[in-house]
Amino acid sequence: MTTVYIDRKGASISHERSRVKVRYGNEKQSILARHIDRIVVITGCTIDSHTLLMLSESNIPVVIVNPRQCSATWCGGWHHGNTERRLAQYALSLDSEFCTKLSAKLVRLKLIQQRNLLKTMMPVFPDKRRCLFKASAQLLKLIRSTEEMTVDEIRGNEGSGARIYFKAYCKLFSGNLNFTGRNRRPPRDPVNACLSLSYTLLMSDALHALYSNGLDPSLGFYHSVAYNRQSLACDLLETVRAKSDYRVLGMFKSKFLHAKLFNERDGAVFLNKEGRSNYYSYWEEHAQPIRKRLHRTASFWAKNVDEFSKTGKL
Repeated sequence: MTTVYIDRKGASISHERSRVKVRYGNEKQSILARHIDRIVVITGCTIDSHTLLMLSESNIPVVIVNPRQCSATWCGGWHHGNTERRLAQYALSLDSEFCTKLSAKLVRLKLIQQRNLLKTMMPVFPDKRRCLFKASAQLLKLIRSTEEMTVDEIRGNEGSGARIYFKAYCKLFSGNLNFTGRNRRPPRDPVNACLSLSYTLLMSDALHALYSNGLDPSLGFYHSVAYNRQSLACDLLETVRAKSDYRVLGMFKSKFLHAKLFNERDGAVFLNKEGRSNYYSYWEEHAQPIRKRLHRTASFWAKNVDEFSKTGKL
């Protein structure tokens, strides 16, 4: 199974029977639909409605990415027909005890993964060992204190953890990247551009995982309901953020990406064409375990919802 990336202006996507066809001028590519996981469109292309229908029926999502704003629109893919599961999800979202317990588990897992990343980097960056050790110790205190908290207190722990983590995470990158902390919309340095793009791609994978398991991505258990926010997808994304950060670190550490592969315009930093090619190549090679984890977690949540639907408790 593969991801098809479309990053050339003037490309067109069509289909013939069970094959998806991509055309760039005189260049043509034909792929069996059953070999495609998703299609990611980075630049302008054309796709006819019949092809969109075929992709949707084949459970192949089309992700349309705006690389400069690090945003994406998710189209198609299979919407699960289990309405009873979604009704149970709505009821479960009103169970404050369940939501608090799940929120604690999510934030605890996120903090543990952040701490593990910093600990893993200690022998790799011996000159940064002191600051990494300090941040790891601070995160450990937050991990231990996450139990027996309200949701608001858990969110406070998450915010404190993010500040501690990114202060140390910044130290792992070259100074010429100007990465001094997390920023977004627009990202103002190469590292933040890649972090935001990675989270954007994983958000589309989270949506696909939730839809495929019959869950409503807009109604979360940890992230509160907000207009136009996919709150449950945000919940799911928290389970893999640090793993995504590790991949971004690998891109720069291995010199797959460097400062010259980025452009800046109106304060926003974004990958140039060569940079996008390198990024997507590296990402696709390393992202599959993260995607599998998203689907496993979504499936586990769906089983919890079904159990609640049958018994009224977990």
